[in-house]
Amino acid sequence: MYLRVRPYDALPEVVRLLIGRPSGTSWPSSHPAVLLAFLTVAGPELGLTSAQRRALVGLCCLVGLSRVYLGVHYPSDVVAGLLLGRAAGLARLAATGPAVQ
Repeated sequence: MYLRVRPYDALPEVVRLLIGRPSGTSWPSSHPAVLLAFLTVAGPELGLTSAQRRALVGLCCLVGLSRVYLGVHYPSDVVAGLLLGRAAGLARLAATGPAVQ
């Protein structure tokens, strides 16, 4: 984890904290990372249509936007979280291979 202060501490005149103070540092945003990693790994097994997968990816992005709105992450934290989550999911799939039916 990168030791970056959260927006509400770095920019108190601009960013207002709208939830309780989270622990840890700002980068990366773990909420969208975990959601996208799960979707990447579990999505194929759930038999989701492409429209359903797109909707869930949109949900991951909305969660990321909510973290920025709440004042606990910078936009770059969310982007990094999404990229790391996707990479972790793809690495898991590559390591385990296709599911056995």
